[in-house]
Amino acid sequence: MEDRAGAANRTSDVVGSNSFLDRESLRHPIYWLLCGAMFALPLGTSPITILAICILLAWIFTGEFIRRRRTFLAQPWFWPLVAWVILIWAGLLYTPDIHEMGFQYATKTYYWLYALAVVSVSFSKRPLSTPIKAFLVGLFINSLVGYLQWGNVFPENAKFGRYGNTGLYGGNNTLSVLLNLGIMISSFFYKTSEWKRDRIIYGFLMLFYFIHLLILGGRGGYLVFAVLSPIVLYNILPMRSVLIIVLSYLLLIGMVFSSSVVRERFAETVTEFREHFSAAADEKSGEKYSEHLDRIYMWHWAIQLFKEHPIIGVGTGGYQQATITKGGDRSVAHPHNNLLYVAATHGLVGLVVFLWFFGVLFKTGWRHRQDAAGFFVLCSSLVIFVGGFTDTHILNTGTGILLAVTTGLSSSVGGCPGDMKDGRKEIS
Repeated sequence: MEDRAGAANRTSDVVGSNSFLDRESLRHPIYWLLCGAMFALPLGTSPITILAICILLAWIFTGEFIRRRRTFLAQPWFWPLVAWVILIWAGLLYTPDIHEMGFQYATKTYYWLYALAVVSVSFSKRPLSTPIKAFLVGLFINSLVGYLQWGNVFPENAKFGRYGNTGLYGGNNTLSVLLNLGIMISSFFYKTSEWKRDRIIYGFLMLFYFIHLLILGGRGGYLVFAVLSPIVLYNILPMRSVLIIVLSYLLLIGMVFSSSVVRERFAETVTEFREHFSAAADEKSGEKYSEHLDRIYMWHWAIQLFKEHPIIGVGTGGYQQATITKGGDRSVAHPHNNLLYVAATHGLVGLVVFLWFFGVLFKTGWRHRQDAAGFFVLCSSLVIFVGGFTDTHILNTGTGILLAVTTGLSSSVGGCPGDMKDGRKEIS
């Protein structure tokens, strides 16, 4: 009897370790779908949406959503995320626009299910650098198409006129954020690569993304680059003294202005400021819409709504209707600023939760900035936060999914067996 029981146990062990239905195998679909989703992220919203839904289906049908339920509770970002989701749905109770913008924005909270699904990858024995590098490959392909559009080989994105070199992507501002992220991640792999061939590849990718950013014409992207490029310089410079980095930064900004597109956009900005401040008083203050600097109008009304509803705001998606009700003369869905959107729609409570959540991501990324996944978490959260000064990236599909995936990956930093700084490892 004991021999039979032992044989049965050994058979069970073999089945448990080699069957397609063993736990490690069940996590493989999520891992490879994540790689595909990261590759598709810079190629437009439709591919990433489809693959993200596939990740959710794999997460459900493999049983990972039940098996890892206690893991979610242990994540430092879980409770601020829960608080954020509750705020959004509770905001429907008092928003002036529940049927259109309110419900539309509230349903975007399903993006956060991707974060929970990606947590399962932390239990995989596969390198986290692979999905990150898949993102760099997808971004390279999109930039290549952007260059072909610039050379009139492919038609430009008509939505953005002469600045329509967006490749396969449909959003100028979001793509600018992704290009900045690509530059930063490439600089990390450049720094940590031991082989000259790899350093050449990542150096080329940095330059490739950098030039695409310059010809793209997205002023929000230029701001993100100006703020975060010192991180890139720190990674690629052999001498990292403050003086060297400052001098290199000034040289780099000079290189940015060597682009005719950047000079055009800067000249347009100066002209818009001059025309704006020579307009009528109500346009200068932002009380009335001005086509010269429309964000002044958007930000003015976000601040006014926050002043009148400082605790819980005007409710989810209520910015547009509340602006018109209070005296605005142009319907705008959101104020093109993450912090002002949160302040206007969710008040001080929303700001506290929002900063709590991002603070957790910053802290996690900073602590593990020496490995690929940790640096990705740090840079991804930074580009979304800084880019949020000129656009409401938490509402955009591309950056919304990126933020969710970044959140899920933050549970894996420093905990994926065998990962080295640059992501090379033996798969056990």
